[in-house]
Amino acid sequence: AVSSFVWFIVPAELAKGRRAAWVAFLFPAVGLLMLFGAIRATLTWRKFGQARFRSKSLPGTPGGVLEGHIELNSRLAAADGLRLQLRCVCRESSGSGKNRRTTDHTLWEDEKLLGPNLPEHRPYCTTIPVFIRLPPDQPESDHDDDPQRNLAWRLRASAKVAGPDLDVEFEVPVFKTGVPALPANAPDPTAKYQLPLDQMRLAGHSRIQVADTYTGAREFIFPAARNLS
Repeated sequence: AVSSFVWFIVPAELAKGRRAAWVAFLFPAVGLLMLFGAIRATLTWRKFGQARFRSKSLPGTPGGVLEGHIELNSRLAAADGLRLQLRCVCRESSGSGKNRRTTDHTLWEDEKLLGPNLPEHRPYCTTIPVFIRLPPDQPESDHDDDPQRNLAWRLRASAKVAGPDLDVEFEVPVFKTGVPALPANAPDPTAKYQLPLDQMRLAGHSRIQVADTYTGAREFIFPAARNLS
């Protein structure tokens, strides 16, 4: 609404030969983008409700495991599967005022692709199981020591579905608590819901070719320009 004055002023300026007046259309364009984002966020909220992460192992411990489940207040029909990702992110800030710049660096990440047949704890809801091993050599969460640099662990669940896509993210605390490291052979309760490598590649529409050779080895071919976007 604030940008509506452009539609009355710009045509008159263009009629006078002032082509620089086209720049003023950036204001309603930004307004339309903000409106589109608000509508999309509202539709996503109405579809999935308030997502919650309920953990069995807070805080997570380096060398241990992050275990729990994500609850959605609706049924999730993800035919191509659901991607679960955990990242350790270092956010660094430099400069000040108008020259201030913030960048994120991923120090470590792991992800799984879960199939559409997820466990059902409550009717008309979706439960996404979470079981991700934490490496012992990565740092713990840190927000207070240095205002120019902080470390955070972020858990993200995303899926392509009809209508607004699912994309939720949680910041989870990871600290050293003295708990013994998880044995490497500890069972993964989410293994039965995971999709194998080949299905993960197809679900992501990957052009990477995977084949088994006559010697029993597995061969990966990465074509050039395989991810134009």
